[in-house]
Amino acid sequence: MGVERLRERLADALRLVRAGGSATRVKRNAEMDFWRSVQAREGELGNSHYEFFYTTAFDLDRSFYAGKRVLDIGCGPRGSLEWAHK
Repeated sequence: MGVERLRERLADALRLVRAGGSATRVKRNAEMDFWRSVQAREGELGNSHYEFFYTTAFDLDRSFYAGKRVLDIGCGPRGSLEWAHK
């Protein structure tokens, strides 16, 4: 998203909140706009790229996680551990 578009979105959000709109709705709409732009740029939204950060980056194999429980807090909407479904 370009700087000018970001300024427009922020101005729109500020106007909505000042007019009595819900800040939660403003955030939700901005979040959806962001993810739509990511999807338009990347195509299907995937998260397989996260596996590297839990395996190769630490010289580990996927099998290292077998039988273990892993907790990911604050992973966001794409989920960084979906590759570790087993």
